[in-house]
Amino acid sequence: MIKRLLIYCFVVSCPGLATAQHLSIAQVLEVFNASVARRGIILRANGFEYRGAYKASDVSCYRYGRIQADVFGDEYEEAINYCATGSLTYVTHSPDHATNLKVQLTRKFDFQDQGPFTTLSGRLMNLYQRRNLKVETANTKDGKQQDMWVFQFYEEASETKPTVAVQQPETVPEKPEQAGTIPLKGKYYALIIGVNEYVDRKLPDLTFPIQDAANVKQVLIGQYMFTDRNITTLNNPTRKVILRAFDELTYKLRKDDNLLIFFAGHGRQEKKSQQGYWLPSDAENDSEADWLSNSTIRDQLRRFPCQHVLVVSDACFSGELISTRGTAIEPSKAIEKLYSLRSRRAITSSGSTVVPDKSVFIDYLVKRLTENTKPYLTASELFISMREAVINNSSLKQVPMYGYIQQSGDEGGEFIFVRRPD
Repeated sequence: MIKRLLIYCFVVSCPGLATAQHLSIAQVLEVFNASVARRGIILRANGFEYRGAYKASDVSCYRYGRIQADVFGDEYEEAINYCATGSLTYVTHSPDHATNLKVQLTRKFDFQDQGPFTTLSGRLMNLYQRRNLKVETANTKDGKQQDMWVFQFYEEASETKPTVAVQQPETVPEKPEQAGTIPLKGKYYALIIGVNEYVDRKLPDLTFPIQDAANVKQVLIGQYMFTDRNITTLNNPTRKVILRAFDELTYKLRKDDNLLIFFAGHGRQEKKSQQGYWLPSDAENDSEADWLSNSTIRDQLRRFPCQHVLVVSDACFSGELISTRGTAIEPSKAIEKLYSLRSRRAITSSGSTVVPDKSVFIDYLVKRLTENTKPYLTASELFISMREAVINNSSLKQVPMYGYIQQSGDEGGEFIFVRRPD
């Protein structure tokens, strides 16, 4: 009786059983639609383990897998590989689950079965399509000559198919976006971090950082050349989660890209070394083990291959991250020149002082970005436009700072906010 019930539940996808044992098409699409940086986080939350990186047509790709059991207790491997271009491949060793997924594609998600075709390498596959989203499926063999079923997800308009199980054409580079007189060769990415809650009761919880982070994200997507897909948001992350997000960006970013990093939360300064720190949610008041030091942040910035990085930090002692010596603020300098030179800059809510939970720094940051009507706004122009207002309206007389981040690869350029065309 129990065995029959299990078989019935597997076939009709009983709540709480099939979903727990297998990824559904809905779950695979959730991973596919997430930013590349978020995909690993979602997979780990579903029990997948990171199994290494590799190159496919000079594109960085990543492997995740987990061991699952079917309703009869037989174990098999479930895997997802994805690439920096956005493509994703799901692999299952369960024939019944593969059949179930194909049914879900057509019946639940309105994919049209386009029938079989043969790849360049002679492999027989089947194509499912919904507008520009394509899924190619195949039954093939793994390295142990065991049967596996492959589902390759990709968007026709933006990229070619992955090379996980089938030989595919080279990736076609995207055409650069044009905005005014600057040819935007790269994309705009953001890592937005807000920490309200702390595990250590000696560190008081905060009220506004997560909302402040959401407000910053909203104005970036609404008025500038950022997209939701290219923004990673971390609410109350641990130190390990932040560092993992840095690692994922290292593989995701290209040389012409732009990255904005925003942090709002507690900050600290170690008295002996005068070192500044961000405090993630797992930070302890009496131990620096899980604090995130300015030197660690600088090391991460050096690893990023992108052209421009701007750090915006609303935390106590955040000014220790930067140097203002030799930082010339030249808003009149040719915008093309500023864009062509590599930059690693920061705007901070204060220098070596504390800041309040409700900081006017974020209010004026968002206000100036919202009110800007210029097609190009440099980071230094943004800073100049808000500095005096923050000083005049801060209860603690905080003085925001702007400068280059020492020993991080700055070459005198500027991060430039480019407005979306009206």
